Amino acid sequence: MLPPPAVPAVNTPATDADMNEMYLKEEKEHSEFVEDLVRDALTHGIAHAVKMAGALKNPHILDDFHDALADKYYEKLLEARKLKQ
Repeated sequence: MLPPPAVPAVNTPATDADMNEMYLKEEKEHSEFVEDLVRDALTHGIAHAVKMAGALKNPHILDDFHDALADKYYEKLLEARKLKQ
């Protein structure tokens, strides 16, 4: 009989503080993705940025990207006078 397969060690945070630190790090990386996508939308167009966002296959980032676009992209279009209020 073969021995059971080895179970890889999983590094899990030991405390709530560790969990909070992990969460904050992930959120920071998440916001950076969203900011990059908004910049891409402003320079290369919305279609290109949406395609990139979809390729990430992360609904949370896609949702936040949509929210950021609704705010920032709209403001930029107003500033560029491509839209009227």
